[in-house]
Amino acid sequence: MGEAHLGTGQYDPAFPFTPTSVHLRGAGAGVWLGYDWQRENLIYGLGVDVLDTHIDGTRSLYTNPLPGLVDGCDSARANCPMHLRQRVKNLATLRLKVGQAYDRFAVYGTAGIAAGEVRGDLHEAIQYWGPTGNWESDQPLATGWTAGAGMLYALTDKVQLQADYLYVDLGKKDYRFTDTPAFVYEQNAAVRFSLLSLGLNYRF
Repeated sequence: MGEAHLGTGQYDPAFPFTPTSVHLRGAGAGVWLGYDWQRENLIYGLGVDVLDTHIDGTRSLYTNPLPGLVDGCDSARANCPMHLRQRVKNLATLRLKVGQAYDRFAVYGTAGIAAGEVRGDLHEAIQYWGPTGNWESDQPLATGWTAGAGMLYALTDKVQLQADYLYVDLGKKDYRFTDTPAFVYEQNAAVRFSLLSLGLNYRF
């Protein structure tokens, strides 16, 4: 199956700046491969999908937020923001599904495991914390779980239209940010988001 998806969610770091939640949005495309069984009206199956996701978000974070201060520094240059960009890339899931068929239409619930690459970057408005002020994270593989629901509609005996909603929780993980090899710190954060997808199935 080929599919397109939209995503929205958040990245919540345990970070010495506030606010700490970064809202994520984006879209992408991918493929699904699986096998379904049907016994009378009961359907069940197992499948894997691999998604090229472009879900990201940015936020300005401060050590000491002041009233009225948004994206600039204060007059004394003592309170300047760190601009954080966070991205979720290359998501994959392995899921079971169970549902009910009604003639050419079916609905189901689905749940399983999820894994994705999470990448972050920090840029200091004015260099202060590190020698360059530009901090790049590694791109670790984050794993977690996913659950949701979907529907199928048979356009022909071989081709189906499929729509899914998935909630994805990639858990908490330490993300390592590096300015220079001597300036490194780790940030523990949780990544959670929702996906809406629409695709076409071909039954062999």
